[in-house]
Amino acid sequence: MKKCTQLTFLILCTCYFPLALFSQLPLNLDFEKLSVEGIHRPWGWNVYAYSANTRAVCDSLNVHAGTYSLLLENKTEGDSNLFELAFFMEPSQILNKKLRLEGWIKTESIQGNTGLRMFTVGPDGDGFAELEEDKVSITQSSKDWKKYTLSLSVNERAHSIYVSAFLSGQGKAFVDDLKLYVDDQLAREVPVAPSFSLDQIEELGENTRSFSTVQPSTNTEYVPEAFTDLYYFKELVGDARIIALGEATHGTGEFFQLKHRLFQYAVHELGTRVFVLEDNQLLVERVNQFVLNGKGTAREVIKGLFAVWSTQEMLELIQWVRDYNLANPDDKLEFVGMDVQNPQLAIDSLTAFLEKKDEVLLQRVENLWGDYKKGWQQAFYQADSILIGWEKKLEEVLQLVSDKRDNWLAEAQSVQDQQSVEWAVQNARLLTQNMASIRSFGFEGRDKAMAENVEWILNLRKPGTRMVVWAHDSHINRGEAQMAEQNYFLGQSMGAHLTQKFGDDYRAFGLFTYGGLCRGTISYSNFTQIEFDLFTSPVGSLDEGLHQLSLLKRSPFLLMNLRPYKKMDWMNMQRPVRYVGYVAEDYGFGGRYVIPDQFDGVFFVDKTRASKEINNE
Repeated sequence: MKKCTQLTFLILCTCYFPLALFSQLPLNLDFEKLSVEGIHRPWGWNVYAYSANTRAVCDSLNVHAGTYSLLLENKTEGDSNLFELAFFMEPSQILNKKLRLEGWIKTESIQGNTGLRMFTVGPDGDGFAELEEDKVSITQSSKDWKKYTLSLSVNERAHSIYVSAFLSGQGKAFVDDLKLYVDDQLAREVPVAPSFSLDQIEELGENTRSFSTVQPSTNTEYVPEAFTDLYYFKELVGDARIIALGEATHGTGEFFQLKHRLFQYAVHELGTRVFVLEDNQLLVERVNQFVLNGKGTAREVIKGLFAVWSTQEMLELIQWVRDYNLANPDDKLEFVGMDVQNPQLAIDSLTAFLEKKDEVLLQRVENLWGDYKKGWQQAFYQADSILIGWEKKLEEVLQLVSDKRDNWLAEAQSVQDQQSVEWAVQNARLLTQNMASIRSFGFEGRDKAMAENVEWILNLRKPGTRMVVWAHDSHINRGEAQMAEQNYFLGQSMGAHLTQKFGDDYRAFGLFTYGGLCRGTISYSNFTQIEFDLFTSPVGSLDEGLHQLSLLKRSPFLLMNLRPYKKMDWMNMQRPVRYVGYVAEDYGFGGRYVIPDQFDGVFFVDKTRASKEINNE
């Protein structure tokens, strides 16, 4: 049984702040609202524990009330793996309250157990763990609907609340008509944050400036008049060498366009010459060879990138960089990657290098990484003892290759030879980074690796080189809140590592939106790309506050300087923050952080459209 990545991330994200009463998160405990997956998943419900032989579906033939009930079914005899669907609730505004859950269940051919759970999750050492629960477990079949009641008190340690339906074993369970009572009052929504007062909205405006457009220039020549609205960005960047641009979603068209425009401005006004993308290093090198040397076409090199980057907006950015380099052959821009998720090209590249340089060393390396090379794609499903063994062997590979570096550099006949040596060592390092990412379930290990790779990229360039880094808000944030749970990834993000290393030489800008459309896959197993509605930012989120400010300023585009708010109590509480990756999200505000400790500034786009599929005409 495996915990679902999506729910694991929500547990990692959630944190609390003081009591107030403003409702925002709608409850879908009666299963009447469907998600983008249709009858295959009710809105807001996600897999918490997975069993391959079990399915969930919104059933319209067996209901206690309304149109749908939730059916959990396992037809495999003798399979007792746990399958659990859970609904996340924000606890911060109902701390110290008494919760009562009432619901109806009927069953068929149960061999094992099924039922309901209501539980809280909170900090436990360096992570999060389940704290308190009430549970009803049913082991006998009943074709009649029966009512069950659960009770739970929400204490100060709670950082998230879940209501779940589970099935362990064979049979069918129908769950329907759940109702939640908070201190005996029926709740149809739960509050998520205290709202901003009008005075606070006006105070936000004191350090916020409007800008005129997200549209990038189509011209490679600098026209200063086209960028005068971005002077505030230059002021906030200062002399920083690493300028990180985030995004609350991976599928928002305006975010792509704005970052394209900001990179253009950084090239012309800040002297930036390197663009770094959240994608596998060697795959992005194909883009780099196109923009530098014209190898291939923009359409060809974009195909290897993550699906979220396969958009018309990204295609236009890549082509603009190539056009700039053609117009400025003595002052070229680079387009490089920093991620570690796919090690295959690193294995192939290092193998090719060693075939030419040292066949004896290649034989030793192949003996060490053999099992990893065969099994890395299934690594998440291997026993930890196997992963530890692979990790130790890959560390030995890195040491063997690193020990040869100085001799290889001494033998190098050209700059290209020197670069090949540096890439050989880096390829060995990428394998250890990939293994660390796998062992940390893609969070801490991956972000630490990306930070190391950004530093490696910078160190290989001439002193004073400046770069723009493009990644999700969850990666680029500074993570400077005192309590780990008040930060993305418990303060172990890429940006947190870079902040610790570079201080003010690193600047992080989040990209927020109030709502609109987005692009993403239907689920973690159905990779069909769709456009979906973003949940409108809840009251008390910074997005919603900036929405109010945008109405006052009559501007849909804002840039906010967060540094003046680092010591203001009303801005230093944990507020809900949107997180949408490559998958369509229902709610998307499972995380709550101290926002001035995450970013130096925030760009805000009031209403968005989805990123565009590449035009194949």
